[in-house]
Amino acid sequence: MSDVFPTAPPATVTRLEPEEVPAEVVDQLRAGAVVALADVAVIDLIGPGTGAVTCLQGLLTNDIEKPGDGAFVYGALLTPKGMIVVDGWAARHGSRVRVTVPSEGRERALAILQRSVPPRLARASDRTSETAVLGVAGAHAVAVLVRLVCPYRTPATAWSRP
Repeated sequence: MSDVFPTAPPATVTRLEPEEVPAEVVDQLRAGAVVALADVAVIDLIGPGTGAVTCLQGLLTNDIEKPGDGAFVYGALLTPKGMIVVDGWAARHGSRVRVTVPSEGRERALAILQRSVPPRLARASDRTSETAVLGVAGAHAVAVLVRLVCPYRTPATAWSRP
């Protein structure tokens, strides 16, 4: 049961192997959510003040400055000449910007950030081996995510800052 979907049953988490998905599980997924480990690379761009944000602003097709701290935007990572390197997501947290790209774009993304960002403003570091990214989808994805991440909060208050 959730506040967002009061008629929904309590959220449950089940690991699925693709070849072993019975029809009744598919029906449950349609009424619930799927949580899956994403095959992505995670790169942190960290610098003093707004150095990381300023540097990435010129290398990303979307605006990371204007939305402010806490922004989570989708865009393409570019070379300084404007050529697309790889697409991905950028999450802004204070003086750090965490860039998540498909794993096959990891080397290209890391190379462009290390080549294009002045070390005095920010440094890129690969966090892929120590970070997991989950994809959550489904009719009750928010309720499942809240239950996993914030078990003592409701979907309406889960993402608000204390």
